[in-house]
Amino acid sequence: MIGAIVLSIICVIILIVIGSLLYGFITVPYVPTPQHILKEIEKLNLIHDNQTIVELGSGDASFLRYFARRNVIKAYGYEISPPLVLLSTILAKLPKYKGSIHIQWKSYYDADIVNADIIYTYLLPKALRSLIPLFSQMKEGAQIISYDFRIPGYEPQQTIQIGKTKKLYIYIPSAWHSET
Repeated sequence: MIGAIVLSIICVIILIVIGSLLYGFITVPYVPTPQHILKEIEKLNLIHDNQTIVELGSGDASFLRYFARRNVIKAYGYEISPPLVLLSTILAKLPKYKGSIHIQWKSYYDADIVNADIIYTYLLPKALRSLIPLFSQMKEGAQIISYDFRIPGYEPQQTIQIGKTKKLYIYIPSAWHSET
């Protein structure tokens, strides 16, 4: 029994590594948000109970899982890498998340963000630029938290320096309409 579990875990790890490498060449690489960055985001007090949180390119859903343990939220992750979808779906089913995390095997271009209060991204600028039309669908006052990369052509409402080299960029897309 234990041998089967260990073998299953090894197979999942191999699938994640191979799948992530293949999908990384096609789209964006899989790089999870470090725990110390998640703690810094928590200190900003942007995420509250009863909010809808969306993570675009959710990978292993570490962001969603971190905040689902701390807040009563509705969390949605969009990921196209099958191994990462499998892993994050399995992890999201753990009892400590109380069924609040929903992972979709879907491109972030097809994400349903209309009701999102917070969108979190750790995406490269090229991907962020291509998501600008999607961001325009966000409701009034909803925020985007972008780790490490700015959305090209838009000024963040807030920039938070983390350590010497890392930054968080906070955007409110409903304010973009008044800037143009």
